[in-house]
Amino acid sequence: MPSWTHPEIGEFTFSNSGWCATLLLPGFAAFNLDASPDFVGENVDVMFDADEPDEFPTVGMVQVAQSVISNHQRLLDDGLRLFYDDICGVGPDSGMWWYGGLEQVNEILSNHSKRLDGPDDIYSLLEEPSLQIQQSGYGYDAPCAIIGFESPIDVEHGIGWLSDGKRILGTGHSCDVSPNDSI
Repeated sequence: MPSWTHPEIGEFTFSNSGWCATLLLPGFAAFNLDASPDFVGENVDVMFDADEPDEFPTVGMVQVAQSVISNHQRLLDDGLRLFYDDICGVGPDSGMWWYGGLEQVNEILSNHSKRLDGPDDIYSLLEEPSLQIQQSGYGYDAPCAIIGFESPIDVEHGIGWLSDGKRILGTGHSCDVSPNDSI
């Protein structure tokens, strides 16, 4: 299996969708509080998008990845706040179905015996974290990262936070999150 190594980030192997590795990022341990005892929340799957094994991450993609890794705790805190505000209908509108939809979110969560009453509740609602590094994003024409999670809030699409490595640019589905207009 082809591999690519970056001196600071580590070794990645090529899969059908890109260059993949699992990295230890301690800030992610706060999520998925209902996980099994075997779960190690700090282990995060990281992928650089690539179609072919001879397509390596660009300098810009590597810089975004390094920045996200360095800033991951602050980015997680900011993403959590923006996502909770979005659900409550406060601040920038993501354009997602959950904007201002706390009641609808809680109706969905009731099927999972969960409830969202405050920002700290989100930790147990975001599972299986991942980082996807792209040359450009959905509605964003520069290297970026999607901090993604599986979630009972949107089982089909998951939850994603778009980042340039320095700040969260938007919240949305993990497959197509785009910048929020007023962030």
